[in-house]
Amino acid sequence: TISMTAPSEAIAAQDDSSSLATLVWGWLPWVALLVSMLFSLVVFLHQRDIAEEEARLRFSFRAKEVSGAVRERLATYESLLQAGTTFLRTAPLADRNDWQRFVAGLEVQNKFPGIQGMGFARYIPATALHEHQENMRAAGFSDYGVRPAGDRAEYTSIIWLEPFDWRNRRAFGYDMFSEPTRRAAMERARDTGEPALTRKVKLVQETNEAPQAGFLIYLPLYRYLESPQDVARRREALTGYVYAPFRMNDLMHGIFGERREDVDLEIYDGDGASADDLMFDSDASGRTLGISHGRAAPPMFEQVVDLELYGHRWRLHLASTEVFEATVDRAWAWGLAAFCFVVGLLLFQGLRASAHTRSKALRLAGGMTSKLAEREARLRALFESIHDAVIVADGKGMIESCNPA
Repeated sequence: TISMTAPSEAIAAQDDSSSLATLVWGWLPWVALLVSMLFSLVVFLHQRDIAEEEARLRFSFRAKEVSGAVRERLATYESLLQAGTTFLRTAPLADRNDWQRFVAGLEVQNKFPGIQGMGFARYIPATALHEHQENMRAAGFSDYGVRPAGDRAEYTSIIWLEPFDWRNRRAFGYDMFSEPTRRAAMERARDTGEPALTRKVKLVQETNEAPQAGFLIYLPLYRYLESPQDVARRREALTGYVYAPFRMNDLMHGIFGERREDVDLEIYDGDGASADDLMFDSDASGRTLGISHGRAAPPMFEQVVDLELYGHRWRLHLASTEVFEATVDRAWAWGLAAFCFVVGLLLFQGLRASAHTRSKALRLAGGMTSKLAEREARLRALFESIHDAVIVADGKGMIESCNPA
């Protein structure tokens, strides 16, 4: 009696399971590497967005700082003009020398550079024009005349403008009512009793050498100590305007100095965005809204701020420069992404080594299984061909099989 088993089916099932496991373990390192690369990319993009959002907030704060500085400086000049009207109201007999001492005492060009001067333009009805011109000539200005010449219903004339240097002398006697842009602002100031700012103009002080865009702020002067309460009375009581002309580049340099390397600032007149509306360009690139010149890529950050100023609007367009963009900290994003990728690479190497060890063990086990199957086959052949009778029985004596003999 021979005790014998037949493991063929178990061996076949084990081979199928081993093949599936081998396939899974072969792909697992590559899947882990792919997942780690995707995770590293997600980490990088997330951290980069955090860094750029922080930079965007800094740029927004810088934009508010710039627009706030412009508004505050013009508010300062408004205060100076208010001081000028107060001076003339309380000293109605003041003359050119009194005005000169008053403006010199303010030290505006030292303390608040950018203003071209402070002046007074007298309002002159047509009936008083001849008398006005004769009085000015008698005061020592023999060639004085309101200009441009011509018959008009009403005139204004710049009679005081300090400092009375060569540039401001070019404006002496000029009738600002004769020019529509200036007149619109002057009439608005006259009728409201409030400061009024002009649209973009070319100042009469300008020459052909390095001309700048300009604008003016007017504050009306009435005959009374208190401003009249209605438009008709204001027009009747008008005696002139305390005003200040500004050259735009000089004004912006006076406000910011040289601290503009991180932001490209452009200021446009009104709601415009064309070269004709451009009043100031910090880098002189000629770039208009939404168009970048002289850069390989558009600015990372841009912001438009509208400033309402004395009945008029300026549009400030601010764009980040390479100097500002160099401060965007992406190093942490790259470093964290690299760390995640290295961890994934180490996991990949570990899983590959583990898969290689498993594959080697399975090959070894497969060889042993093959030998076992070969031995079984030899025993089966011997069982079938032996000439002696062989009976296979279980432990209880129940016959399971027998050979032909």
